[in-house]
Amino acid sequence: MSCLPATAKLPKALGMSLSLRQSEILALARDSGHVQVDDLARHFDVAVQTIRRDLAEMAEMGLLDRVHGGAVPRQGVTNIAYEARRRLNEAGKTAIAAALV
Repeated sequence: MSCLPATAKLPKALGMSLSLRQSEILALARDSGHVQVDDLARHFDVAVQTIRRDLAEMAEMGLLDRVHGGAVPRQGVTNIAYEARRRLNEAGKTAIAAALV
C-alpha cells in the first residue's frame, strides 16, 4: 500500500482535501491505470456505496474519470473530432499513401 499522508492536499482553489482512503484509491488508479468498485470495496472492507461516493467526489474534484464499474486517472488529453483528425497532417498522410501505391 502507498505511504501517502493522512490527507493529500488539493489546490487551494478547490478548498478540499482527500481522505486517507481516497489518497490510496488515487495512488492505486495511477499505478494500475484503473480501479474497480468491487475490488476497492473488498480491499478497504467498506460497502460498494462508500467507494462509489469516494469515486464520485474524486471525479468532481477532477482527479478521476468514472467508467463503468470503476474509475481511471484523469488524463490531460482530449479527443479530437474525426474530421479534425482527418485533416491533421494531411500532406504527410498523402505522402505515405503515395509511397505505398
